[in-house]
Amino acid sequence: MKKIVKFALVLLTTLGLILGTTTTSFSKVEGDKIILGAAVSLTGKYSTNGKHTQNGYNLAVKRINEMGGVKVGGKTYKFDIIYYDDESNSETY
Repeated sequence: MKKIVKFALVLLTTLGLILGTTTTSFSKVEGDKIILGAAVSLTGKYSTNGKHTQNGYNLAVKRINEMGGVKVGGKTYKFDIIYYDDESNSETY
């Protein structure tokens, strides 16, 4: 059990660092879900990197949710992500 909690914490921290440093992001809580937002390049000249980023985010969210989500203030939450395609254009941020 401790290994799962440590793994989830590391995964969540990594996801948070990635979302916080590489893309424009937001989050909100709806019911028992924390919805993360990420602007990634899904089209345009950086779309290959954007698709890999999206795949990584999806994998992290899937694993965290499969392990029961995260506990905040005694309540358990699952994650969801909403993507915004910045079209590889810095002016769309």
